[in-house]
Amino acid sequence: MKDYNIPQSDLIMPERWECTLKIFRKKGYKPAKLDACCKVHNITLKHHDALSDARACGKLFLIAQFERLPLF
Repeated sequence: MKDYNIPQSDLIMPERWECTLKIFRKKGYKPAKLDACCKVHNITLKHHDALSDARACGKLFLIAQFERLPLF
């Protein structure tokens, strides 16, 4: 944020951060790396491309959240 002269206090961000690596490790994925999880869930990934990585993490996060919901 220093590069853009934006004080951290100006950012409206939640205190709690979620990490898809940690989420999928807890689910028992081995390995739980981004590329491995994307293969399991058939998510297109251009690894180490920032936008592709971010989209893939978002999709994995939604998958993890959906799996936690009760069906009825």
